[in-house]
This record gives sequence, structure tokens and C-alpha cells, in this order.
Amino acid sequence: MARKLWSIFIILIATTVAEEVKHKVHNINWSAGANAREKARDIRVGDTLIFRYKAGEHDLIEVDKDSYDKCIVPPSAKIFTTGEDALFVHTPGPKYFICGFPQHCKDRDMKLQIEVRDQSDPKLQIDDPNHRKLESTPGPTQPELIVFVVGDDKGWNENVDFEAWAKGKEFYMGDFLAFNYTVGKHNVLGVDEAAFNECTIPEDQNEALSSGKDQVRLLSMGNLGFISGIGKDCENGMKLLINVKCPHTRPKPPALQGGRKLVPSI
Repeated sequence: MARKLWSIFIILIATTVAEEVKHKVHNINWSAGANAREKARDIRVGDTLIFRYKAGEHDLIEVDKDSYDKCIVPPSAKIFTTGEDALFVHTPGPKYFICGFPQHCKDRDMKLQIEVRDQSDPKLQIDDPNHRKLESTPGPTQPELIVFVVGDDKGWNENVDFEAWAKGKEFYMGDFLAFNYTVGKHNVLGVDEAAFNECTIPEDQNEALSSGKDQVRLLSMGNLGFISGIGKDCENGMKLLINVKCPHTRPKPPALQGGRKLVPSI
């Protein structure tokens, strides 16, 4: 009997520990000396990094290891400039960030290398007591995510006013867009705002989604554009431009809200 009770106790402990795993929000002071100050953080898959700085005085660029070491900005780099740039961490491994302002990376150490770990990895031991104190302060849990079905029951098709469909909806980083259409008739291409306005089809059509039931996760903030690259689809109105907001500014959503449904956090 004692052995049975002990087994139940172990199961209850394991369940409690599993339920207590929460995604964290890491507020990064993005200023001179960032790497020495911030690199010891225990960052896990599913966490969110928010880089805070005065807009106009710095920017934020995610780069590869070589660009990080040399403090250079790659030609195709995506540059964040809001002063409150939120990045959702969805894969483990090393991540590299620099400030692209002249000499800020090289002379002011405005660069950051972090190692993202799986949730199942052992807790990281941090030697700096001041940093440990910051890390022990719990942040808000990750908000629930929403799937937006583009065009609702009309889907991703011609003769749909996608500007009107998006009006009044609030999109947050981590949400999903679901594009439903007939395979071979349309596709989905992610583009910048300039390409959206001009209906410019990227040269590499291999990046197009074409399954007919494509789900796109919103992994950055700001204006994001989507077009169909088949024939004259874009010129005929098959284009969507949305503004994606910081996920932790989202008010608590209702259980069901016009054309979108809640999904568990990932």
C-alpha cells in the first residue's frame, strides 16, 4: 500500500512540474555593452525576446555567425526599428543580433549572442547574482494564439475584398493565417510592402506555398504582405496586407471571435 501511494505521489509531482512549464518574456536592454550584460539568460523555445531602446537611436538585426563576428549588415537583412521589437523564439540553437547603426556593433558592443534551449533541458545555472534576480521575476505567460481563416468561408480566391476582410481585425505575432483554395489555381507568396503595392512576383517561385490549405505563422511585427503569384491573380485583387503587433499587448480574447478560433500556444 505504501509503495502504491508513493507511486501516485511521484505521478502527481511529475504532472505538477509539467504544468508549471511556462514561456517567459525576456526584456532586453538594447544599448552599449548588451552582450556582456544579457548573454547569460536562460532562454527556451517558446519564449519571447523584447528588445527595448529609443527608436531612432538604434535598430535591431538578426544575423548569422559570420556577420555577427564581423559586425556587418547582410544585404537582405530584415531591420527592426520600433524601439520595442518582439521576437518569438521558435527553434533551439544559437541566435545572433547586432545594431546596424555605424560603429555601434563594433565600438559599443551592441551585439548579442544567445543559446536557445529546449524546454526539457536542465535549468541553466547563472553565476551572476544580479542577473539571477532578474531572471527569477516571472513574466506573463504567452497569450493564446489565433488562426485567421483568410476570406472566411470564401477562402483565398478571386472576387474577395481582402482589405475589407482584414479591417477591424488585430493580428499578433505568433498567430496563424490559413489560406484555403483549389490546388493549382492559386498560391501564396509572402512579400514586402513595396512588392505588395506593385504586385511584384519574386523570381524564386519555389518559396510559394501551394498545398491549397496553407498555414502561415506570423513571426515578425510590422506590415506583412501576401499575394497570389499565379497569372494576374494579384492584379485582380488576390493580395492581403496586415499589420502584426507585439503578442504581449493582446487583450484576453473571447472563446470564439468572428472567423477565428483559439489554438493552444506552441
